[in-house]
Amino acid sequence: MNSKPIPQNEDIEEITKIFQAKGKKLGFLISQLAMSNETKQALLTIIKEMNLEQLNRLSDILENKYLAEKTKDVDAELMHDLGEINKGYLARLKKIDKKALAALDKLEEKI
Repeated sequence: MNSKPIPQNEDIEEITKIFQAKGKKLGFLISQLAMSNETKQALLTIIKEMNLEQLNRLSDILENKYLAEKTKDVDAELMHDLGEINKGYLARLKKIDKKALAALDKLEEKI
């Protein structure tokens, strides 16, 4: 006979808190993501049938998607700024090379 221990009231309260926190997080993520209302509604429908492990996996997936959406503009801006820095660096390097070559030419004339 397979008998599981009966959860204590404290355990039930803790499990309830965990599911409520997950529900709030999932609700926030679903509401913020760029997806159709139909897709959001479908997620809300299937979430009711998920266990905690599945909820955790879905939460991780949605959180990654949310962060990717929120940081894409920052990433583009960073790439632009790095490109500008690189242009300035290459221009300075070119000036230094010209000066070094001119100095070598003068040294060569003296030799």
